[in-house]
Amino acid sequence: MSIEPIAVPVYTWDLFTPSDDRDRFAACRACDRPIQEEAPRYVIERAFTRTAPGEPAEVAYEFAVCESCLADQDASYSQKSQEHIARFYSDVIDLNVRGEQLLSTVGDEGTPDIETWMDRCAVTGTPVADATYFRVMAYAFGRWLLLAGMPAVLTRPALERLEGGLSNTTRERALAFAEADLAVPSDASGIPAAI
Repeated sequence: MSIEPIAVPVYTWDLFTPSDDRDRFAACRACDRPIQEEAPRYVIERAFTRTAPGEPAEVAYEFAVCESCLADQDASYSQKSQEHIARFYSDVIDLNVRGEQLLSTVGDEGTPDIETWMDRCAVTGTPVADATYFRVMAYAFGRWLLLAGMPAVLTRPALERLEGGLSNTTRERALAFAEADLAVPSDASGIPAAI
């Protein structure tokens, strides 16, 4: 069963607001296409670090990348890696179940309680406040955040589990794409961005 997403303005929550005055989500980081104006689907990804559990989190990197660039990158991955990634997002993180859970929290204002929903890793259940490294990912369309199975938070153990099923070639391609096309520093985590 597919969940019909709820659309809310991208900047409804601080979690999806760029960290400075430059609108890092206005254009695709890989191809520079103005995604909020041309309204293609795209992914927002933000990574955070903190020195110790409970300390304030700082942005390690943030970007938006259009669905077309992600599809081109995914096509360069090995078949085995593509299958692993698909299984991870369909079985390990059951996006339909997550979507149902999120949509069940819609209040009188028509928006769900995303803060409660995003306070734990979607895979491990670890509280985000206890994580020293985590990523937030969301789907968007134009100026709208699409709420269904995403957004999701993944902590380092979940990301390592995702990365663990990638072939060496796929991992190298993903890291090269992150560094060259997305301008994600190679030391940000060692785990490829935008998988």
